[in-house]
Amino acid sequence: GGVSVEPSSGPLKGWSASVDWFQFKQRDLINQLGPDFLLAHEDSHPGAIVRNPPAAGNTVGTINYINDTYTNTDSQVYHGYDLGIGYNFKTASLGKFRFSVDATYLVNLELSGDELAGTYEQPKWRAIYSAEWEKGDWAAAVFVSYIGRFDQYAASGTDAAASIPSQTVVNPQISYSGFLKTKITIGVRNALDKNPPFDPHSSTGWNSDIHSPEKLFVYVRLAREF
Repeated sequence: GGVSVEPSSGPLKGWSASVDWFQFKQRDLINQLGPDFLLAHEDSHPGAIVRNPPAAGNTVGTINYINDTYTNTDSQVYHGYDLGIGYNFKTASLGKFRFSVDATYLVNLELSGDELAGTYEQPKWRAIYSAEWEKGDWAAAVFVSYIGRFDQYAASGTDAAASIPSQTVVNPQISYSGFLKTKITIGVRNALDKNPPFDPHSSTGWNSDIHSPEKLFVYVRLAREF
């Protein structure tokens, strides 16, 4: 359920806001728990973490491989909010403007009694911010995506969690559509050329399921109307 407000007149004309609440309850799921969850709950999932024989003087062997098979999960509860706010206005000399922020907040993700929100590839916050401008044949925009921090299992021989920092990616673009009915767009992905947050457990050094590793990338796109 949710509510959306967009005044058509008065001092708040041009503004829009929305709040949506969601909650999903699922039972008898068949899924994979993920290597980080299994590493942090090794005692309750025997056989999932296969270790080598312990070296002399050690009681626990190094990890040989992780057997992350599909298992029957008792239940899962997924609960959170989708939030949005926007503002658009039009001027006589400068053109049209549009600003918006859309975010999702994960309140809780309970899997068979374990709370996972904010841990194990489940950041509590995700958001997209955009600023757009248009005048005649010209248009420009900046899109900013945000993935919040979360705790991940640290592959350091301890049960300590590693805090994986947030990731922010900035993608600007500009376009012109006044040439032979062709729209020409020049844009940049990851304009700040930021590396993905370091994940000490991943063999690549970053989490491929959550973060984007793409470096700064410039592109040109042509689109013609027929």
